[in-house]
Amino acid sequence: MAFTDSGPEIVLLGRKAGTESETQHLFELLQQIRPNCVPKEVLHSLFVTLDDDKQIKINTEVVTEDIQYKHLTKYLEKLGILENVHRIEVVVDLEKTQNLLEGTSNGFLDKIFR
Repeated sequence: MAFTDSGPEIVLLGRKAGTESETQHLFELLQQIRPNCVPKEVLHSLFVTLDDDKQIKINTEVVTEDIQYKHLTKYLEKLGILENVHRIEVVVDLEKTQNLLEGTSNGFLDKIFR
């Protein structure tokens, strides 16, 4: 998935760690959604491609907050990436995403069905 609002192209990708059947529905969901934020807990990697096709891998250990797309350019400036950015690839771990979704939904359902 790729989209942009007068800025660099943002591509959301999923990394499959489990068996294909365990994460297939999440992979399909990623192709249909346009999130505005990626929780840091599910972030696997982050790549920035400059206009000259140079690719920079961002150390995800320095990510201290959820990644909000509307603030990505300011975030990159803080990291010293001031060149013209063509594309930002955000890679999420589908297994961690599945665990986060299950935990959140279970907590929500527990409150309803006591």
